[in-house]
Amino acid sequence: MKKLLLTCMLSASMSFTIFADETNIFVNDITYQSQYPLHFTNGAGYISTEDLANICLGQVISPSNNTALLTIGQNTVLLNVNSREVSINNRKSELSTATIKVNNTVYVPLELLSILDIPYYHNADKISFNIDKPFSRNIDYVDQHTYFSPKYNIDNLPTHLSLLTSQDFVDEMINASLQNEDYFSFVENSYKTEIYEIFAEELNNSPYNNIEVVFRTFENGAISSLETLPVSVEIEPKTLLLNIGEDTLDYQNVWATFLPSQDKTKIDAQKSIEVTLMHAFYTHYRNTFKLKDDIYFSPIHLVSSDRTNTLEQPVYRINENGEQENYMVKVYRLHDVNKLQFVIDIINN
Repeated sequence: MKKLLLTCMLSASMSFTIFADETNIFVNDITYQSQYPLHFTNGAGYISTEDLANICLGQVISPSNNTALLTIGQNTVLLNVNSREVSINNRKSELSTATIKVNNTVYVPLELLSILDIPYYHNADKISFNIDKPFSRNIDYVDQHTYFSPKYNIDNLPTHLSLLTSQDFVDEMINASLQNEDYFSFVENSYKTEIYEIFAEELNNSPYNNIEVVFRTFENGAISSLETLPVSVEIEPKTLLLNIGEDTLDYQNVWATFLPSQDKTKIDAQKSIEVTLMHAFYTHYRNTFKLKDDIYFSPIHLVSSDRTNTLEQPVYRINENGEQENYMVKVYRLHDVNKLQFVIDIINN
């Protein structure tokens, strides 16, 4: 872990706390290894725009040598080096201290966190961020999806589920999906051909013709950079071949998906495709960072139906001391402008 020197602003006012020489950064209770040292100058604490974007599941670009454009949640932030002025969603605001540049890296005062309502906590030893799910810029209109009626329904599910889990668990998941208006999704390959055919058609259209996956790197119990990889899809008769960056994942399951709060009898084809992709990208993430989920196996998953769809999967790792560490991997489905994005986060569980 890097040794960091940080002075953090308590709020948007000019009140500061000077941290110890070894100040740890945590994101959702997991150690974060910064890309650049935290900085203290002119009585203010600073964080690099790249680290801020990584922490907040956002992105940063530099339109010129002396500007940085941050996208975090619903906010688009334009910063100019050596200027206290900041543009947030095209509205001007002023910081107490100027944005600076250190060794060709743009740094922003920590005061910006308060202005953007980014939740964080600090004391003399650490600064902790609590990062919620990212924001999907487009709404998912379920009435525009393709539906079909299978031989089963929510009240009469395929018999193979009873071999994989208990009826009590099935009933519990059905009730939870109805109460929370979640998608109810389960492994079911009987209608793979039909769903693959619809997927093949959708791949020619936006946003399915532009898919990417974004994830936190996770090694030895710590997170660091945020990786973004393009995804291309090849549909074979019995499998999906997902080219994720330089990796290829052969994913053979289909997750049939209902929205029981609206209809207990029809499968949502588009959402079945997207939930299948969520599970596939989770599988790639789990394998890449050597996580385990065998003790948490479930043939049924609930996925939130709000603007940003969320799939959660508990996982664990065995650390160097032979101890089990528990985490939760969250896969978010976002519909950005002309793009379908899947963002993977990991939190302490």
